[in-house]
Amino acid sequence: MTTGPARLKRSADFQTVFKEGRRRRTPSLTIITRAGSTNETRVGVVVSKKIDKRATRRNYLRRCLMEAIRTNPDPWRQCVGQDIVLLVSRAPAKKPLAVFSLELNEWLKG
Repeated sequence: MTTGPARLKRSADFQTVFKEGRRRRTPSLTIITRAGSTNETRVGVVVSKKIDKRATRRNYLRRCLMEAIRTNPDPWRQCVGQDIVLLVSRAPAKKPLAVFSLELNEWLKG
C-alpha cells in the first residue's frame, strides 16, 4: 500500500498556513505552502461551498484530491518539512482525479 504525506488536521494549523503561506495557482487549485514546524510534510484539503452546495460533491472532490496524493507519494518527498493546503478553486467538469493528479505533478515538478 502506498501512502502519501501526513494530514494537516487542526484548525489553527490551517489558519497559520492561510495567513503566512505562499500561494500558487493552477487551473483548478490554489496551493498554499509554508515551512512547517516538523520534519514531515503535512497536507490539508479545502473545498468550500462556493464550489458546490452539496456536501456529497465536495466530499467526492476532497477524496479525489487525497487519492491523487496517496497514489503518487514519490514527488512529495521533496517537500519535507512543508505544511501545504490545497484549496479547490474550480471543480473539474470531468474526471477530477485525473485533473488533480496532472496539476499536482506539474506543480511538484515546477
